[in-house]
Amino acid sequence: MRLDRVYIDGFKNLKEAECRFDEAHLTTVIIGQNGAGKSNLIEAIVEVFRSADLNRGAPRFRYEVEYQLHKARIILSNLTGKPTVTCNGKKLSRKEFDENKEAYFPDLVFGYYSGASRRLEQLFDSHQRRYYDAIKLNENPIECQEARVARRLFYCRPIHGIFALLSCFAYPTPSVLKLLKEKLGVTAFNSALAIFREPWYAKSTKRIPKKRQGLFNENPNMARALWGAKGPAGQCARAIRDLAFHPIAVKDKPIDDYRDKGGEEEQLGAFIRSLETLKALAKKYKNDAEFFAALEATDISDLVRDLHLWVNRTNDETGDVSFSDLSDGERQLLMVMGLIRISRGKRALFLLDEPDTHLNPHWQHSYLDLINEWTEVASTESKCHIIMTSHNPLTIAALKKEEVRVMAADASGKVNIGPPYTCLLYTSDAADD
Repeated sequence: MRLDRVYIDGFKNLKEAECRFDEAHLTTVIIGQNGAGKSNLIEAIVEVFRSADLNRGAPRFRYEVEYQLHKARIILSNLTGKPTVTCNGKKLSRKEFDENKEAYFPDLVFGYYSGASRRLEQLFDSHQRRYYDAIKLNENPIECQEARVARRLFYCRPIHGIFALLSCFAYPTPSVLKLLKEKLGVTAFNSALAIFREPWYAKSTKRIPKKRQGLFNENPNMARALWGAKGPAGQCARAIRDLAFHPIAVKDKPIDDYRDKGGEEEQLGAFIRSLETLKALAKKYKNDAEFFAALEATDISDLVRDLHLWVNRTNDETGDVSFSDLSDGERQLLMVMGLIRISRGKRALFLLDEPDTHLNPHWQHSYLDLINEWTEVASTESKCHIIMTSHNPLTIAALKKEEVRVMAADASGKVNIGPPYTCLLYTSDAADD
């Protein structure tokens, strides 16, 4: 998967904005002043892919997006007045596109923003909701797998870093473990604690037939029964419960923010006390991607209140270092690198908005090297394209000209996006004379 060209006109401040990417490079970094439209460009690209995949919510701006999938060159465009899909010069009908989407559409489009705003995340809500509705109570593994494949847009959230790290430990690869130790000082898995909570269907009797209304809240063993959870989430949660050391049912009054009064919530704590237990859990799945998907299903199905992970580090082998103890930069790096590993073999586009915000200067300078190195050992480099925005000069200092695109608006408001140029000043003795 490689983006070749993007043209956006009429999305927020983007006026006749055109960006051509160098397909020979894994990563492209987009830079520019505040307000230049870097985040807007990321959002516009997501909106084009979102609309093309769902066939609804057509963008209200003019666009043309060209990308390469293996030997196929695909163009998504509405410059003629209505959305069209073209493959190698041939216009496809909507039916042709939908029935053979794996040939025309990326397997995964990832989005991530390091800030608190949901502007980017909300563009992924429709795919999230569709996947949630398909798996939440579905016991049919084939249908659940089909729903997972159909979820082609994926927003990266902090908890995914924990899922990815668990997957790395459960399915160890020497080269990946080496990178974890060298770059992050993480040497081993120590333990994990999953805190499951009473999900929505156990709380709301209005959504439950009257003959079953007493089932959830009157039976004191419902926490241990995980409140009747079904689908991939229920299967994964039960597997964790069965392997856990002395799972405990408790009641708590969690407070999500200052406006919350902290209503009572039923919970089940399940402790995974060793790497051997984690690997026993992982044996129930074919590979780390399926294991990650199962863990993520428990989160998306509202079954997980919290997940704690403890690791050993080079400077602390006690196992007392939790994932939350890691810095924001370390957690962000683990999330992005973990998702790159999980998506290996997939044709994936990563759209990362300022992912280097919380990194220290050394990592900012070597961020793209870390991504390249991780992709080489944990993914399929030729099938990925990573596009990120940044304000940081350290991030781009070590890059080639072809890997950087500069955004700036001219006097007319048109947004120009192109490679940087340098002006060399040469002084010779002759010139001094």
